[in-house]
Amino acid sequence: MYFQKEKRMREFNQVAIVDNVSQANAITHLEPTQIDVIFATAILSLYMDLRIFCTNDSKLIEEVKNGDKNKLVIFDAGGEYDPDRLLFDRHQHGFEEHYYDFMKYATAGIIWKRFSMEILLKYDCPVSQIATVAEEVSRDLIHDIDVRGNGYIPACTEMSVSDAVELFSKNWDEGSTCENVSFIESVQFARLILDGKIRKSISVARAHSKMAKWIATSSGGVFVMDTLIADWEKYVLKSPNTKAKQLIYGVYPTNGEWRVQSIPPALNRPRDARKTLPVGWCGMSGERLVKKTGVKTATFCHPNCLIAGALTFDDALKLAHLALLH
Repeated sequence: MYFQKEKRMREFNQVAIVDNVSQANAITHLEPTQIDVIFATAILSLYMDLRIFCTNDSKLIEEVKNGDKNKLVIFDAGGEYDPDRLLFDRHQHGFEEHYYDFMKYATAGIIWKRFSMEILLKYDCPVSQIATVAEEVSRDLIHDIDVRGNGYIPACTEMSVSDAVELFSKNWDEGSTCENVSFIESVQFARLILDGKIRKSISVARAHSKMAKWIATSSGGVFVMDTLIADWEKYVLKSPNTKAKQLIYGVYPTNGEWRVQSIPPALNRPRDARKTLPVGWCGMSGERLVKKTGVKTATFCHPNCLIAGALTFDDALKLAHLALLH
């Protein structure tokens, strides 16, 4: 998988169904339409180009498993769970791998558990954050896929991720030639969801790290960011650092300018402020605001008194410090 950060362009590994086991690097059973198998395939395809041989021939699978040079991934088939030998079945007696809530792993879960570290390294996930990100992806996405894979259908009237992926499954009135096409389309869609969740989780982990450093170096009630992080106020309000409770304003860049923004008092009060900007600035812009504040590049103050702007960092900082004095 190739990921270009700036342009958000992704070139994924190939996924193909092959006709001969000699061409394959993975084996599963015929008609792999179950949601956990689809996601397991999507996970594997983030790790490598995937050439899957589908068979219910247990004798052939045993021969492959016991071959001296077997390096094939065998998943949701084969009757064994042994990650070191790349065997990932969970149907056999004695399989007891389970989640925090004692829900047993299905195939997506055991594949993610084995390959998540290598996959996250391909995404340039900071090594210190790999365990956190892997657990978040498992908890927020893979767990629910495995719940469905284990045969439980949550009582929910809204369309779930599983429901959305299953839209690509072959319908009863479509020919058998559609089976492979439907499977590949399902995997590709599942992979986009998985890719998005991984990127989001890595971004959040990086944000936590940056925010923690910025909060630690803040002073005088003003919190300065050198880049804008979405929902930065939530990070401040959730921070365990006692300095975060003393912060009044955040200063950050956006669209070539700088902003000063009041920090809300609580997560459920996003339109309130620990301290608003001065009432006398509210609704002013341009020369009127410059004259009122004495800050040369001040551009505006919103009528709600929660946010103001300036063309330069120094002037945005001046606005914040002036506001603290009012």
